[in-house]
Amino acid sequence: FYTVDSSGGDVTVNLPAVASSAGKTIDVCHKVIGNDIIFDGNAAETINGATTLTVGGTAYQNITLFCTGSEWLER
Repeated sequence: FYTVDSSGGDVTVNLPAVASSAGKTIDVCHKVIGNDIIFDGNAAETINGATTLTVGGTAYQNITLFCTGSEWLER
């Protein structure tokens, strides 16, 4: 579980490689309104079919990502 404070601007979260993350989840709480969290897959790996996932600035929004072993999916 991670908390992300984007009060200083957008924050990029670099995800670990899917090959070593199969079955794992990453939970993130976005603490601030206004700026974005950008999840970036490792190399060309994907999140919901895209290389990045941008989540808008909603205070205390929770984002959960699950690794299938070949990609990340948002729950």
